[in-house]
Amino acid sequence: MVKSTAATRRPSARNRRQALAEIAIQLRDANLHAYCRWAKRAAAVGGPGRDLIRFASWYQPAIDAWVEAASVTGLWQPSKEQPWEGSQHCRAEDPDAVLAHLRDSDGTHVHVRAVNDGISVALRAEFCRMTVPDSSVERVWTDEQRLTYAELLAGVSCPGCGRPLQMRPPSGDEIAILDEDAINSENAEFLTRHAGCGAMRWSIAGEEIAHCSRCCPPPPLAPSTMSKIANIIGPVLADHEIQKAKLSKRWVAAGADQRPDQAGRKRR
Repeated sequence: MVKSTAATRRPSARNRRQALAEIAIQLRDANLHAYCRWAKRAAAVGGPGRDLIRFASWYQPAIDAWVEAASVTGLWQPSKEQPWEGSQHCRAEDPDAVLAHLRDSDGTHVHVRAVNDGISVALRAEFCRMTVPDSSVERVWTDEQRLTYAELLAGVSCPGCGRPLQMRPPSGDEIAILDEDAINSENAEFLTRHAGCGAMRWSIAGEEIAHCSRCCPPPPLAPSTMSKIANIIGPVLADHEIQKAKLSKRWVAAGADQRPDQAGRKRR
């Protein structure tokens, strides 16, 4: 097997897209039989393939094989960021037939389909769209890396750069205001320390103390703000879970031979 290296030069964008589209992972033996059973039930249940792929035991081995085949030829370097999963901007002729989207580290997205030509079944991927490369994606911060709201109000410095955030414990949600000389001094230091980061800047509302979105975790939201957000997205998430449960019932009713929590694994 030929392994790709960092020095591998990728072909032009047009040739690369064509080469990616030509990679076909043929489903054989147990995987082919599993696909046929899945496809029959999927047709009975109806709906986009991306919603039904969680019931497919054949899918994960096939997509792993596609990624390996594309990677060893130097055509693909899997992104460390989450793939774009939306369908509203998918450029496939039949978005409902798309099973998933994969993302390359350079921002290339491909949509994945199972192609059945009546003789064989193959997993293929085609170019969908471009987004920003991983190198331009801002960091994803964990709760452990960010300040708590209590620490923010207590005046704890930024855990990323050690510079002040300049909020004081208020009786309401009043924000401390710095004088102009202090602001200029702080931001001059910021420009010196983060000149090569190439990332956007952020500051707390009412302040002008700049921080780097690549080096400095953003401040936490106030509990009242979090509550408002929860009231907005809570019903949406709840409805999503309800729809998933309904889909599971329809799948079982169609004669599924695996449970949704066992997607990608055969039922014992």
